[in-house]
Amino acid sequence: LAVFLSRVGLFLSQLHVGTSEMVANHMATLLAADAGRTGLLVTYVSDPMLSESAIALWKNDDYVAGTMLPIVRRALTYGQVLEGPLGETVAVAVMLMAMDSARSGDDNNSLKDWVSVSDFLYQLGGNRAKGWKIPEIKTDPDQMLTCVNHFIQWHREIAVEDLAVLTKRRAGCILRRNQNGVDLLIPFRVEKHKGEDDTMPGVKRAKSEQSSDKTTQDEDTNSIRFGAIIFQVKNCVQHKDMKIVGYKLNRDYMFGGDMPTDVPLVRIVMEIGIGRDKDSASTQRGKSIMEVTIKDGKVGTSNSQTSLKIPSSSEPIQDGSFEFLRLKGLDGIQFLSNRDEVKKILKELLRGPIQPTKWWEP
Repeated sequence: LAVFLSRVGLFLSQLHVGTSEMVANHMATLLAADAGRTGLLVTYVSDPMLSESAIALWKNDDYVAGTMLPIVRRALTYGQVLEGPLGETVAVAVMLMAMDSARSGDDNNSLKDWVSVSDFLYQLGGNRAKGWKIPEIKTDPDQMLTCVNHFIQWHREIAVEDLAVLTKRRAGCILRRNQNGVDLLIPFRVEKHKGEDDTMPGVKRAKSEQSSDKTTQDEDTNSIRFGAIIFQVKNCVQHKDMKIVGYKLNRDYMFGGDMPTDVPLVRIVMEIGIGRDKDSASTQRGKSIMEVTIKDGKVGTSNSQTSLKIPSSSEPIQDGSFEFLRLKGLDGIQFLSNRDEVKKILKELLRGPIQPTKWWEP
């Protein structure tokens, strides 16, 4: 359970008898306690080194499918872990395993420090995702670098400055429950070369440029700007109206106009529950790369000839278009294609807690 929670960012139950044990012996952090020490606020805080050390176990399929995930499901059943939305929890686990696969070296024992966004997308969506040339982003996805080894819960508006902090800590974030249009976020960095405007929002100068050594400043002209892979998670069998789903990935809708237009965004919709039922075959035939067009207060998608009027309650959205990648079910996730046991237990986790047989079982 500790190996899982140190990377996934969930909270432990305040009243469960095992919560104090996790602090005493398994490196969880006690954030607060009531006067009687019966109500405890316990989680695993952002700790990149601890999360990195857990990867070796996460890469062992026998351990993940036979030990870790069954224990997690049992902990959800008996209330030891505050589950949150199950779709987001499973999606976080999937993203971490996809990132681990992308970072794996030739010998499968070493880990790369950084991987391209293209390589990460390949682990999720195969060649159709890796070859995706995102029209809105001028930079080649091969030049956008990312590395996330854990997720944390985020309880305020996300700002462009936060992307640099998250990248430094190798952290993705689970956005607050009422965040519009986006559930999860993975940051990435882009090398910016001499001649580009380094005063633009989202640009952070490299440490070498901040040095007082004039020679170093003259020789190192690179700096870094930051972007984000944003995920909208649907724990559903199928979703018929992708126009509204796509519209909610609009930059203005998600961030209320606070995210500068020059911050690159890679948009992904994960219909993570698809594939659980046989009647989802029609949805599986839908396009993977979809374009959303907003014009004159209406929104449409590339595979739909109709347009839908934007709800009147929404804030004004500027006309424009963008693309998003649609991932349909765990069966379509590339890195799970030869990991049947792991995929099976992830599907079981999506269905919710098991039914307890005896209430007194630990």
